[in-house]
Amino acid sequence: MDKLFSEIKGTSLKDVSKHLRKSSTDPYIDWAIILVIWFILFIIFSIIAYLICGQATSETAAVIKGNLETTTKTFDVQKLDDVLKEMNSRRAEWIRLKDDNYSFPEDPSL
Repeated sequence: MDKLFSEIKGTSLKDVSKHLRKSSTDPYIDWAIILVIWFILFIIFSIIAYLICGQATSETAAVIKGNLETTTKTFDVQKLDDVLKEMNSRRAEWIRLKDDNYSFPEDPSL
Protein backbone atom coordinates (compact mmCIF):
# COMPACT_ATOMS: atom_id res chain seq x y z
CA MET A 1 0.00 0.00 0.00
CA ASP A 2 2.91 2.35 0.76
CA LYS A 3 4.18 1.64 -2.73
CA LEU A 4 0.88 2.86 -4.15
CA PHE A 5 0.83 6.12 -2.17
CA SER A 6 4.44 6.87 -2.95
CA GLU A 7 3.70 6.41 -6.65
CA ILE A 8 0.61 8.63 -6.48
CA LYS A 9 2.38 11.59 -4.82
CA GLY A 10 4.72 12.37 -7.70
CA THR A 11 2.50 11.59 -10.69
CA SER A 12 1.53 13.78 -13.58
CA LEU A 13 -1.40 13.45 -15.97
CA LYS A 14 0.78 11.42 -18.36
CA ASP A 15 1.67 9.02 -15.60
CA VAL A 16 -1.97 8.64 -14.61
CA SER A 17 -2.98 7.78 -18.17
CA LYS A 18 -0.12 5.26 -18.33
CA HIS A 19 -1.31 3.67 -15.07
CA LEU A 20 -4.88 3.56 -16.33
CA ARG A 21 -3.76 1.66 -19.42
CA LYS A 22 -2.17 -1.02 -17.28
CA SER A 23 -4.93 -1.01 -14.66
CA SER A 24 -6.16 -4.47 -15.44
CA THR A 25 -2.74 -5.95 -14.69
CA ASP A 26 -2.05 -4.15 -11.38
CA PRO A 27 -4.59 -4.74 -8.58
CA TYR A 28 -3.23 -1.85 -6.46
CA ILE A 29 -4.05 0.64 -9.20
CA ASP A 30 -7.47 -0.95 -9.67
CA TRP A 31 -8.26 -0.49 -5.98
CA ALA A 32 -6.93 3.07 -6.00
CA ILE A 33 -9.17 3.93 -8.94
CA ILE A 34 -12.17 2.32 -7.24
CA LEU A 35 -11.54 4.23 -4.01
CA VAL A 36 -11.02 7.58 -5.75
CA ILE A 37 -14.18 7.17 -7.82
CA TRP A 38 -16.13 6.07 -4.74
CA PHE A 39 -14.88 9.07 -2.77
CA ILE A 40 -15.78 11.51 -5.56
CA LEU A 41 -19.27 10.00 -5.88
CA PHE A 42 -19.71 10.11 -2.12
CA ILE A 43 -18.88 13.82 -2.04
CA ILE A 44 -21.21 14.58 -4.97
CA PHE A 45 -24.15 12.65 -3.48
CA SER A 46 -23.56 14.18 -0.04
CA ILE A 47 -23.72 17.68 -1.49
CA ILE A 48 -26.90 16.86 -3.44
CA ALA A 49 -28.54 15.35 -0.33
CA TYR A 50 -27.58 18.40 1.74
CA LEU A 51 -29.09 20.76 -0.84
CA ILE A 52 -32.31 18.75 -1.11
CA CYS A 53 -32.64 18.54 2.68
CA GLY A 54 -32.09 22.29 3.02
CA GLN A 55 -34.69 23.03 0.36
CA ALA A 56 -37.24 20.71 2.01
CA THR A 57 -36.57 22.26 5.41
CA SER A 58 -37.06 25.80 4.11
CA GLU A 59 -40.29 24.82 2.33
CA THR A 60 -41.59 23.13 5.48
CA ALA A 61 -40.77 26.21 7.54
CA ALA A 62 -42.63 28.39 5.04
CA VAL A 63 -45.69 26.15 5.21
CA ILE A 64 -45.66 26.12 9.02
CA LYS A 65 -45.27 29.91 9.10
CA GLY A 66 -48.20 30.26 6.69
CA ASN A 67 -50.41 28.02 8.85
CA LEU A 68 -49.74 30.06 11.98
CA GLU A 69 -51.31 33.13 10.41
CA THR A 70 -54.81 31.58 10.11
CA THR A 71 -57.71 33.24 11.85
CA THR A 72 -59.76 31.52 14.53
CA LYS A 73 -63.45 30.91 13.99
CA THR A 74 -66.07 31.93 16.52
CA PHE A 75 -68.28 29.40 18.23
CA ASP A 76 -71.80 29.23 16.75
CA VAL A 77 -74.40 28.15 19.32
CA GLN A 78 -77.16 27.74 16.72
CA LYS A 79 -75.12 25.21 14.73
CA LEU A 80 -74.40 23.26 17.90
CA ASP A 81 -78.11 23.17 18.77
CA ASP A 82 -78.97 21.94 15.25
CA VAL A 83 -76.41 19.14 15.49
CA LEU A 84 -77.62 18.11 18.96
CA LYS A 85 -81.24 18.00 17.75
CA GLU A 86 -80.26 15.82 14.78
CA MET A 87 -78.26 13.44 16.96
CA ASN A 88 -81.08 13.18 19.53
CA SER A 89 -83.62 12.40 16.79
CA ARG A 90 -81.31 9.69 15.39
CA ARG A 91 -80.85 8.20 18.86
CA ALA A 92 -84.62 8.19 19.46
CA GLU A 93 -85.13 6.45 16.09
CA TRP A 94 -82.48 3.86 16.94
CA ILE A 95 -84.09 3.15 20.35
CA ARG A 96 -87.53 2.84 18.73
CA LEU A 97 -86.23 0.38 16.14
CA LYS A 98 -84.38 -1.63 18.78
CA ASP A 99 -87.25 -1.84 21.30
CA ASP A 100 -90.20 -2.29 18.89
CA ASN A 101 -88.89 -5.62 17.62
CA TYR A 102 -88.56 -4.31 14.12
CA SER A 103 -88.96 -7.16 11.66
CA PHE A 104 -86.52 -7.31 8.83
CA PRO A 105 -87.57 -8.67 5.43
CA GLU A 106 -86.90 -12.34 4.96
CA ASP A 107 -84.03 -13.52 2.83
CA PRO A 108 -85.53 -14.59 -0.54
CA SER A 109 -82.82 -17.22 -1.09
CA LEU A 110 -84.01 -19.30 1.90
